[in-house]
Amino acid sequence: MTLTRCQDWILQSLCSVARRAPVTAADLADQLQNQAHTTETYLRQLEDMGLVRSHQVSGEVGWRPSGDGLMVGTVL
Repeated sequence: MTLTRCQDWILQSLCSVARRAPVTAADLADQLQNQAHTTETYLRQLEDMGLVRSHQVSGEVGWRPSGDGLMVGTVL
């Protein structure tokens, strides 16, 4: 599996901030100084690859790395 530079950046960032609780795309984008819709696009791509999982958080979609995503996002 090959990740683009942006997918890798989003995954590594998610691994560092969402270890204990899911984070919304908007919150992750704020931390990265990125646009929320762009961040969500990459998160959905990573979800399709099985590297992140979505969860409901107070009526919003929150994201956490999957087991594989955590391994890939912290090793690369």
